[in-house]
Formats: sequence, C-alpha cells, structure tokens
Amino acid sequence: MRSRIFYWLILAILFSVSASPLALADQIAITEDGKKVLLKDEGTWEYIKEEPKKEEMYDFRKTTWGMGKIQVKKTEKGKIVEEDENLLAYQGTVGGLDCFILYIFAEGKLVRAKYAFTETHSNKNDYISDFNTLKETLTKKYGKPVKDSRIWRNDLYEDDYQYWGFAVSLGHLAYFAEWETPNTYITLALYGENYEITLAIEYQSKKLKKLEEKEREKKSLDEF
Repeated sequence: MRSRIFYWLILAILFSVSASPLALADQIAITEDGKKVLLKDEGTWEYIKEEPKKEEMYDFRKTTWGMGKIQVKKTEKGKIVEEDENLLAYQGTVGGLDCFILYIFAEGKLVRAKYAFTETHSNKNDYISDFNTLKETLTKKYGKPVKDSRIWRNDLYEDDYQYWGFAVSLGHLAYFAEWETPNTYITLALYGENYEITLAIEYQSKKLKKLEEKEREKKSLDEF
C-alpha cells in the first residue's frame, strides 16, 4: 500500500500526464526535463528509450567521426575542389554564406571538419555581424556556448566600434565561441592578420583527435 501511495505521489509531483488520471491502465508521462516515462498500473515505472532523431545521428553534416573518404564522398553532392591524402574540400553555402566545406582525415579516418567562409565585405564590421548570426544559429542547435570570448590583443580601436572590423583584420581583436556535444568540440572563430579576416567553424572528434596529433608528430619527426 505504501509503495502504491509513493507511486501516485511521483505522478502528482514530477510528471504532467496526458492520459486521464481515472484510467488504471499503463500511462505515459513526461518529466520536467522532457524524458518519457511509462507508469505501469501495478505501481512501477520505467524510462522509455527513444530512438535518436535522424540529425542527431551525425557529427558533421551527414557524416560521423571515423568514416573513410569513400563514405564521406557518398554524403556530398558538390564538386570536390581539392583532395589529398588527408583532405577533402568542397565549395558550398552555409547559413547563406559562401564557404569551403573541409573534411580532415588521419590514418584514413574522419577526425575533423570545417566551414571556412569565403564571403567578402567592404565594410569589415559586417564580418562581426556574420559571426554573431552564426553564433545565434549554433546556439539554437547546441545550446548556450561553453565559452564566448571577445579578445583585445591591442586596444587601439576598442573605444570606436566602427573600427572593430578593421581591428579584427589587423589581429588586434578576435572572437571565439565554443560548444560541446557528446562526440564533438565545436569552435566558431573570427580573427585576422595583415588586413585579412578569417571566419570559420571547426568540428573536432573528441575520441579521434589524438590520431591527428599522432600523425602531425610523425610528420614532424620525419623531417629530421
């Protein structure tokens, strides 16, 4: 009897139930954090395991970390603009901005990917606007960034916003925002040097990033 009372207390306090409370058959409830729970009529309950959404099955576009080149090529319809042992590069558009879509491999496995934006602006502050628009989009998909930084390396133009884009092109100012998923580190970056501005989003496998580090170390040692 006590367990039965406890069961109904859980039902009343934690869950919002769509089924009629008068029914004694199994019912499905939703917890406050959005999980589904099966409430059984004998007084027990269990979480309902849901299949992940299709888009959640991928790590970058339509790919998952560890894929080989042939597998990645099957996911992209665009024309390859560059290819070597560790790279596949496509030209495309993301978020309304022209970009290169880069796939980076180590030991034949996909370990990192990148959007390198090629959109150009005469008003350099527009690059900051692009950064903010992309950050807003990524936040909608992945939640609040774990890091969100505006870094002044030289404060010459800090008090005059109309020159902030120019400050980025000189390397005086840089913007970074970072997110994490169970499998991936995601970094949005805006920075510059010698009057050139770079805007990019990088995705890196948490599990396989050591493969790329190992390959870089090997190439470095081979130079000696």
